[in-house]
Amino acid sequence: MLAPEVKIIPEPRRIHVDRLLRILTVSLAYLHALAGIIIMAERRIKKEILRKIVEISAAVILTILLLSSLIIEIMVLDISHRYQWGRRT
Repeated sequence: MLAPEVKIIPEPRRIHVDRLLRILTVSLAYLHALAGIIIMAERRIKKEILRKIVEISAAVILTILLLSSLIIEIMVLDISHRYQWGRRT
C-alpha cells in the first residue's frame, strides 16, 4: 500500500464481532463473485446461449450460497443470544 495509515478494511476481529460488518462482508463477496463470473463469461464464451446459461446458473448457485450464509448467520445469532458463555438465559 502506498499509504499504510489509511485503513479501508477494518481489523478481522471487528468483522467477526460486529453483525452488520459480517453481513456486509458476505453481501460484498456475493456481488464481487457474481460480477467476476459475468465478466469472465462475457470475455471467454462466444456462444450467446451458453453464456446466458453460465450467467444464470452462476447467479442461482451464488444466491443459494448467499442465502445459506445468511441463514447460518441468523441461526448463530439466535443461539448466541440464548446461550451466553455457557449460561442459558
